Amino acid sequence: MTLRRLVRHPLVLFGVALYVFPYLVVAAGKSTFNASEFLVWAIFATGLNLLWGHTGDLSFGHGMFFGWGAYTAGLASRHVAFVPLDLVAAAVVAMAVAYPLAKIIVRRATGIYFAMITLAVGEMFFFIAIRLTSITGGENGLGDIRLGKLLWVDLTSRVNFYYLSAWVAFIAIACAWFITHSPYGRVCRAIQQNRARVPFLGFDTVRYRERAFVLSAGICGIAGGLAAFLFRHVGADTLRWTNTGEAVLITMLGGLQSFFGPAAGAVAVKFLESTLIPKTKYWPAVIGAVFAAFVLLAPGGLAGLAERGRALLRRRAGTPAPPASAPPAPVLESTA
Repeated sequence: MTLRRLVRHPLVLFGVALYVFPYLVVAAGKSTFNASEFLVWAIFATGLNLLWGHTGDLSFGHGMFFGWGAYTAGLASRHVAFVPLDLVAAAVVAMAVAYPLAKIIVRRATGIYFAMITLAVGEMFFFIAIRLTSITGGENGLGDIRLGKLLWVDLTSRVNFYYLSAWVAFIAIACAWFITHSPYGRVCRAIQQNRARVPFLGFDTVRYRERAFVLSAGICGIAGGLAAFLFRHVGADTLRWTNTGEAVLITMLGGLQSFFGPAAGAVAVKFLESTLIPKTKYWPAVIGAVFAAFVLLAPGGLAGLAERGRALLRRRAGTPAPPASAPPAPVLESTA
C-alpha cells in the first residue's frame, strides 16, 4: 500500500477525526464528557449494525449485551482497577452470554420473530438484574466504579478519559471494519442481500449468522463497559429494549449498511438530544419528527445524503460518476 493510499484509508481518516472531535464538540457548546458519550453510542450502534446492517438480523435485545458489559466492567473495577482489562472482560462476558443465545435464537427465528425473541430475552435479563440486588444493586444500580490510573495518566480527568474512549472506539470500530471487509464479512453481506441463495454456494448461513450475533454482542459489551466508566454508575435500565431501540433509531438515521453511518448517526442524535433536553420537555417529539422526516425524505440516512452531495459536486465539476459496481461476491471456498 502506497503512502498516499494509506493516508486516505478510511480508518486513518477516522483516527484523525477522533483526535480533533473534542475540539469541534467544545466549539459547538458541549463538553468533552458529551464527546465521550457520543463515542459510547457510536460503538454501540456499530456493533448493532454489524448484525443488522451487514447480516440482516434486526435485534431489539442488544441492550442486554450493552448492560452485561457495563455490569461486568463495573464489578471488575472493584477488584482490578485497570480499565483496558475490565473492558476486555466486558466484551468476553457479553460474547459468552450471546453464544448460547445465538444457538437458540438464530437457529429458530428470522425476520420479525427474531426481533421479538431478542426483545423478550432482553426484558428477561432486565428483570433478573432488578432482582439480583446483592450483585447489581437492583433498582438503585451499581455504583463505586473505579477508574484509577492508566500507567501515569489520571483517568478521572475528562480530557484524559475522552482520549481513552477514542482509543477504545478506534480499536472496536477497526475490528468491525476488518470483520465486514473480510471474506467472512462478504458472506454475511451476501446473506443480508439474498439469504435463500447463499446455501447453494456451499455456506452454512446459520453458522455465519451465529458468529455475527456473538461478534456484535462483544462490540456492544465494550460500549457498555465504557459507559460504566463514563457515568461511574450502571442501572438496570441499560439492559432494557429502549436502549436498543435508540441504537436502532441511530443506525437508521446514520445509514443502514453504511459502515461509518451509525457512528455519524450517534453523534447527530446525541448532539440533538443534549441540545433539546435542557430547552423543552417535548424533546422526544422533536427527535421523532426528525426521524420520520429522514425515513420519508432520505431513507439512506446521513450516509445517503453524503453520497447525494458527492454526486452533486461531481456533476457540477463535470466529473463522470464512477461506474456502479456489484457488491463483492463471497469466496467460493466453503468454510462451513
